[in-house]
Amino acid sequence: MKFKQIINLAIKNIFRSKLKTLTSMLIISTGIITLLLTQGINQGTQKAYQSNFLEKSSLKEIKVLPNIDSNEGLNTDDEKKFSSINHVKETYFPISELTELLDSNSTQIDKLWINSMPGSLAPKPVKGKIYSQENEILLPKKIGGKDTAKYVGKSLKINHIVSKGGKTSVEASVIKVSGIYDESKLNVSKETALASPHFVYSLHADTNGLSVEDMLKFEDFQALSLISDDTESVPNIAKEVENQGYNTEYSLKEVQQMPGLLGMIPLIGTVISLIILLIGAINIGMLTIQNVRNRYSEIGLLKALGFKNHLVIRVFLIETLIVGIASYIIAILIFFVSKLVLNYLIVTKLDGQFTVMSDIKTLAGSLVISLLAPIIGSIIPTIKAGKINPSTALKE
Repeated sequence: MKFKQIINLAIKNIFRSKLKTLTSMLIISTGIITLLLTQGINQGTQKAYQSNFLEKSSLKEIKVLPNIDSNEGLNTDDEKKFSSINHVKETYFPISELTELLDSNSTQIDKLWINSMPGSLAPKPVKGKIYSQENEILLPKKIGGKDTAKYVGKSLKINHIVSKGGKTSVEASVIKVSGIYDESKLNVSKETALASPHFVYSLHADTNGLSVEDMLKFEDFQALSLISDDTESVPNIAKEVENQGYNTEYSLKEVQQMPGLLGMIPLIGTVISLIILLIGAINIGMLTIQNVRNRYSEIGLLKALGFKNHLVIRVFLIETLIVGIASYIIAILIFFVSKLVLNYLIVTKLDGQFTVMSDIKTLAGSLVISLLAPIIGSIIPTIKAGKINPSTALKE
């Protein structure tokens, strides 16, 4: 018998028990859909978390905080002490200064905070380049509801308070906008400009009527940031700082914890999917047993006409494979429709915090599973069908 004839025979036999066959298909499809959705949600959340997290803060930064019981802040002596720790590449005091931003015509744009942030931690600007150590800043995309892209490459004025001889006055400084950044992707408050620590120190020192050197020498700060030369060294640096009686906060700690929590999504989904697929496999097995019983004499006739055991087994396996392929097609169609609907809801209701994803490996793996599940369920009754004695079957 030709392969095409075997296919036709298998398809014909499948439709003998339409309801039970369709039920088996739907059970297997449900298992595959569950697997694809949980894997897709996991991939989407993992990618969104890692992407947003890496954009929002550097994994190489460790924030040193004074001990809760201590009434003192941090100063340059602490900075010198921590800068000598192995693998500490850079240190700076994360401070900010309130200024008033003006255009070239001295027209007020808005007030904003300028935060100190070294170039090694600055986000990649949307336009322009990362600020240098000179008088350059990165602006948020919008200030007071106004787009700031038009200021990139231009020099703006900033009014800031200056204290001299016990008197305060407002003076203007000129600063160049080297780029803009998306403030929603960085862990800073809205309407915050980013500049080199030295520039913000100079503004802060002017406000307090001190030189930068005196300000750093005499003022206590609430935090000190250490930048490691690689992420692997961050936990060791933090541990050494904590051993000296200080508290630390660093992003890598959260990154290391999140994969385990996010990993529960596919694990739970896989377990549920396997349970559903097991039910589907059992259902296919029972369907195959029923088909063998209903076609007992037919199988005997085929064996009497010269069908070898492997040909009978092949017919039943092809029937099973057709059920698996049909189940996969149903699952894929429902999955992609569900994916579109979920992503639409995520964008509209959750501001697009993540998306349900799919990749070739997962889709290919689910195809293999959708074929294996019915084969595993039907393998024993299929082998028994191939061993049926034709004379005994024809007598019955």
